[in-house]
Amino acid sequence: MNNDMRNRITKTIEFFKFTCVTLSRLIELLEELELNQHQMAMSTCIFSLLTAFIQLIPLIPQLTIYHITMPVDHYERAVITNLYAELANTSCRFLTGLPPSAFNDIFPLFVQEFDQKRRLILQYRFSTTMKTNILLLLLIWLRTYSTNNVLSVMFKVSKYKVCRYRKTYFPLLVRALRSQMKWPSPNEMVNLVVYHPILGRYIGYVDGSRHFIQRPRKNQRLYYSGSVYDSKMLRRAGIGNLPIHTRLLADKGFGNGNGLLTPVRRNELNRFPLSSKKLFNYFLSNKRIFVEHLIKEMKVFEAVHGVFRHERQQWYGVSLCTAYLANVRASLFLQ
Repeated sequence: MNNDMRNRITKTIEFFKFTCVTLSRLIELLEELELNQHQMAMSTCIFSLLTAFIQLIPLIPQLTIYHITMPVDHYERAVITNLYAELANTSCRFLTGLPPSAFNDIFPLFVQEFDQKRRLILQYRFSTTMKTNILLLLLIWLRTYSTNNVLSVMFKVSKYKVCRYRKTYFPLLVRALRSQMKWPSPNEMVNLVVYHPILGRYIGYVDGSRHFIQRPRKNQRLYYSGSVYDSKMLRRAGIGNLPIHTRLLADKGFGNGNGLLTPVRRNELNRFPLSSKKLFNYFLSNKRIFVEHLIKEMKVFEAVHGVFRHERQQWYGVSLCTAYLANVRASLFLQ
């Protein structure tokens, strides 16, 4: 412990002792005085101030060295620190799972939703640095799934302000990214159809993945392993009608038919020669491996890969954002 810290602790303890002695002496003097009406009004004001201060005395023993020695700016900073300026210089330390160039592409979409909400609730405008670091906080939260305490240390604001930033501005990020994700129209689907001499006509790939959540308090049977399977989730998604004689490539977790093309199973060997069966499954696996890589890029974000700790209503926004960011990562790797 250095001399500066020791002096601050000593002065703080002396102040507390002096305050306690002074308060007790003032109370004794006021009780001994014969007060007139004017003095009574003044003493009432003094007593009200003293009473409010006396209520704080029981909290004094709860103060730790952290509260005495650490500056208030460390945990109650009014403005978020500019962490973006420090991390943007090196891509490997950016902590978002994206390069700074991809971050700069997402930033205008977020600012558009940000400014629109600020105009609706008639609040003051935030600076560009403030908006940049709020978006950085949200992306770091998706990438690392850090707690509010960790994020408060990183951005030098209180954990309550971190929680407020996340609850207030994460829906804006979801809305901004959702506006960029559009299902192709029927005419656009026709242009996306691919013909393969072995697989036939297909338009894309589909796959599913499980994610861990905390044990729910109610209706636990709905979340047992095997209670929901890939085909059921695909029907719930409602992808719409595909072009005629066109299918989606899928794995064995989906049922064959209904617009899906799955690998040939072992019990279907009698219908297919062994050589053609192996060739068919080889090309099918070779084409749909892209969606497996895309899910791997999605699980880079710990908000999806780890155990989800927040409300299930928030899962829609988390999965949508991570799916968009995974596509961004995949497009960067394909370049």
